[in-house]
Amino acid sequence: MRIHGVGEELWSTPIIGGTVEGPGLRGDVVSGGGDWSITRGEATELDARCLLRADDGALNEVPGTFVLVRTTNLPRSASAG
Repeated sequence: MRIHGVGEELWSTPIIGGTVEGPGLRGDVVSGGGDWSITRGEATELDARCLLRADDGALNEVPGTFVLVRTTNLPRSASAG
């Protein structure tokens, strides 16, 4: 973790590999992607990106951006994880 700005925390988690299997897609997660998050007060913005190499050799980019907001009835550790 590092402090990004006043009241902000920046986290990064590398994606080191894995497998994917589902209807119409089967393959491997390519090492090198990651999840980056910035927490500002009660909200966390998550930016996740990785590449999947399908069994047919095609590379598929998988991006995702999410905003998580902690509710008052959950402890910080349960909502930030």
